[in-house]
Amino acid sequence: MAQKNCWEVEKCPEATRQACPAFKENRGTECWKVTGTLCRGETQGTMAEKIGQCRDCAYYKSVNRVRYSIGVKLAAGFGLVLLLLVTTAAVTLLGLNRTESAYLAVINGEVRAALEADRALVLAQKAAIGVRGYAITGASQEKDNCRQALEQAEKQLAVLEACLEGDELKAVYRDMQAKFKEAKAAMLGLIALKDKSLELAAAGKDNRDAEVAVGEWVKQNGGKISGFLAATEDLNRQLSGRVQAETGRAGINVARTRSAAVLMAGMAILIGTAFAMYITLKIRRPILLLEARSAEIAAGDFTGQDLVVHNRDETGRLAAAFNEMAEVLRDVLKRLVSSSDQLAEAAGQLNAGAQQVASAANDTTTNITQVADGTQHAARMVQQVAEMAREMATHAEKGQVAAERAEKQIRVTGEVTEQIGTVVGSLQVASGQISQIVALITGITDKTNLLALNAAIEAARAGEHGRGFAVVAEEVRKLAGQSSQAAEEIGEIVRGIENEISQVVAAMAAARQEADRSLEVVAEAGGAFREINRRVGEVAEKMQDAAAVVQEISASVENVAAASQEQTATVEELSAAAAGLNELAESLKALAARFRFA
Repeated sequence: MAQKNCWEVEKCPEATRQACPAFKENRGTECWKVTGTLCRGETQGTMAEKIGQCRDCAYYKSVNRVRYSIGVKLAAGFGLVLLLLVTTAAVTLLGLNRTESAYLAVINGEVRAALEADRALVLAQKAAIGVRGYAITGASQEKDNCRQALEQAEKQLAVLEACLEGDELKAVYRDMQAKFKEAKAAMLGLIALKDKSLELAAAGKDNRDAEVAVGEWVKQNGGKISGFLAATEDLNRQLSGRVQAETGRAGINVARTRSAAVLMAGMAILIGTAFAMYITLKIRRPILLLEARSAEIAAGDFTGQDLVVHNRDETGRLAAAFNEMAEVLRDVLKRLVSSSDQLAEAAGQLNAGAQQVASAANDTTTNITQVADGTQHAARMVQQVAEMAREMATHAEKGQVAAERAEKQIRVTGEVTEQIGTVVGSLQVASGQISQIVALITGITDKTNLLALNAAIEAARAGEHGRGFAVVAEEVRKLAGQSSQAAEEIGEIVRGIENEISQVVAAMAAARQEADRSLEVVAEAGGAFREINRRVGEVAEKMQDAAAVVQEISASVENVAAASQEQTATVEELSAAAAGLNELAESLKALAARFRFA
């Protein structure tokens, strides 16, 4: 399922969403890496500035939560392997139990029956040997052995019957038991015949017929004893076959159990190996990436990409935390580099400023010394200024008299200027009349020229008779042209005169204005001279006070000179500190140059 964007989970307003850089860059699933986001309607800073708040955000926790921890994965893997091992052990144990039950069944059944049948066969053979020995030797011990073996064999057959299972074996047993009874009867009959033969021999009688009867009995009934032995052996063969069959089935069960155990063990080994490789890959790869990126950062290289680990466990959280740490460290170091540059620049400026201040302080000290000398000189100058002020008062009185004379002369000049202006005005009117007369002459000349043209046309029409008239018309036309040209020249002269008159009128007006202003200025100058005369007296009085003040200033300047020397020493210390700061800034800048960000 795809991870929702932060603005969908937080239900951001549309305006905030459209303005947020995370929405514009479509990085809603990693908004904490985007600078200037609008979380909760507030503009956030860089990742280094806001990561603390982001870790408290519910969306950040949901995106970076651990889905399956390494402990859960290890427990699940080892649990699965343990389950397979337990299953293997259970299957093996079940197979062993079945095999054991089968073997016990064989041992308690067929094997025991075979043993009991073997014992019965041995006892039957012992009885047969005993009866044959008794028939041959007549020893009573052989007879007793035969009787005892028959009794034991009969009991053994009863035990054997209890061990047999299955109709087939029981049918064989019944046949064997019947043959045992026949063999027993034959053996007991043979013993009876032998007893009779021995009784005849003991009585001194002829027992040859009895011996013959014993021999005949052995011949006739020997097959019964052999039949019983054969039946017993047949039962043993069948029991052996049953034992072999059950043993084969038990072997098959053992093989199946072994195969199942091997299969389950193989599956456990394969699953355990696959799980180990999976866990190793899931843990080792992020650690190797983390180691390589840490080595790059340790070398000052911040140009690498963020670690990409998709694990939703502790390794994924470790990679995410490392990326956040690297981003915060990158931001801090960028600021450090920027600050080191600014510090170097500021240190250089401070050093230069300190040197300038030191130079200025030296200049100030020199200037203050000069000022001190100047104040002494000023004191002397004050006295001279006082004397000059008195002389200035005298000259001011003379200036006042001259100003009054100039005022009178300017008034006379103004009256003359007005008279000239009146004359010029009359001249301007006369020039205008002349212009009108010139215009009239120009008009008459134009008409005369037109008449002369008409006369020339008529003379041309008259032919030879009008030739003299044509000459007169041509002369009239020339005369009219000369008159027109003369009128134009007169007009030009008149216009020039008018222009000059206009300039003279303007100049006269300006001169009148200047005369008025000069009159005002001279009047003001007269008042100024009177004011100067008064002020000079005051200045003379103030000069005496200024002399005393200058003496005080001289003393203060000496104090200032001493303070300036102290300031010069302080500035030198500041200059040394600025130089040290400059060296520190350069060292910091060299250290910051080790880091690469792009």
